[in-house]
Amino acid sequence: MESNEEAILAALATIGIHPAPPVTAQMVDDGFRDDRYKKRKGEFALEVAGEFAKRHADGQPVHVPAHIQELFDFLYSVPGDAEPAEDRAPEHADAADVDPPF
Repeated sequence: MESNEEAILAALATIGIHPAPPVTAQMVDDGFRDDRYKKRKGEFALEVAGEFAKRHADGQPVHVPAHIQELFDFLYSVPGDAEPAEDRAPEHADAADVDPPF
């Protein structure tokens, strides 16, 4: 979890779970397979998001894995950015003139 270990430990502690370091993705995954904790994954996810938001607001680093960054880049990209100009639809095309993307 490259550089997010402290954030993960803080989120777990907030919900009353105190694992022994080192924190690994496998440890977190295995921990939430345990019957005592499997119903707390959503609560953990919210606490992790809150911890990341707090750290970001405080100027602390938050590591975003490459595959997640690529997903966000795709989801938040402006249509046509990666296409050659001649392949782009006109900016003000009528909806009726544009084929659906799927």
